Amino acid sequence: MKHLKNIKDWKECINSVVCGDCLEGMSLIPDNVVDLIITDPPYILDDSSAGNSKIMSLEKFGSEDYKKITNGFDIDIVFRECERVSKKLNMFCFCSNKQVSDIMRFGENNGYITNLLVWHKKNAPPFANGVWKSDLEFCVHIRANGTTFQGEAKVKSKLYQSNLVTEKFHPTTKPIDLISRYIEIGSNKEDIILDPFMGSWTTARACKDLNRNFIGFELEEKYCEIGEKRLEQLNLF
Repeated sequence: MKHLKNIKDWKECINSVVCGDCLEGMSLIPDNVVDLIITDPPYILDDSSAGNSKIMSLEKFGSEDYKKITNGFDIDIVFRECERVSKKLNMFCFCSNKQVSDIMRFGENNGYITNLLVWHKKNAPPFANGVWKSDLEFCVHIRANGTTFQGEAKVKSKLYQSNLVTEKFHPTTKPIDLISRYIEIGSNKEDIILDPFMGSWTTARACKDLNRNFIGFELEEKYCEIGEKRLEQLNLF
């Protein structure tokens, strides 16, 4: 496992997930080198917005783990650094309902093409006691003119439907097919894909499958260990 404190040159981060703070990690990356960013940062959730189904699904990860991924992140600081390292900003950012407006506002106010995408979880738990059923998650696509945006109409649908991921490498694991779809739409082979909040390493696995290079940062060491083992078992790392 690579730790940020031991990184001497940013190229050591290529095709690696580095354990450490993403802002510190991105500060090592030169300007204008990243082709695509795809990430699933900490959401802003509370008991009322998450719903009982969400809370129940996270019980086995413990209350402290839950708190760490439901306090959000500094959108402006992180996104400004994403702009700096990108050739032209092209970013898919998953978020909670409470973050949609702020993230879309960043894209729109800075002149980017900005769209809201939706993942419909077909087998979401059927609980809705006083809240909306927790069967949707959101992803905002922010891109500059001239960035890669390719694929047929079928794959460019703003709606993606699938079942929840049953393998819980991380509390917020996303389907590999969904991550792969966004990577194929927004990048080409051998491009560099950045994930500042790598979590379950799904982005890393998708990049390996699709012949892309990746750079990932993950603050929690235990998820780095879980992800590294996940890719080793697939002979991908």
